[in-house]
Amino acid sequence: MSPLVSQISKALHVSPNDLIRSGIFSYVEREIRLTEEDIADLREKYLAPSRHALLRKIKSNKVAGHPAWEDLIAWENLESHLNTLQKTLKKLD
Repeated sequence: MSPLVSQISKALHVSPNDLIRSGIFSYVEREIRLTEEDIADLREKYLAPSRHALLRKIKSNKVAGHPAWEDLIAWENLESHLNTLQKTLKKLD
């Protein structure tokens, strides 16, 4: 444990483990919010409720393939990252 964690835990009257766990929990919650905001931006940009809807729009030429394909890949990666974050949060509960 770092001296800083010890110092802060003493000042706040919490155990170092509780302080670290709480910090990780807050960080993961924040990352979830930011990832959800990024996904919402893509929904709004393409007026698509899901990445599957965006894929249908790309295939039917309702949106230009470029940069929509790149955004579709980003959307898939964001959803995967969100899933990982949510699983991590459940482990912390």
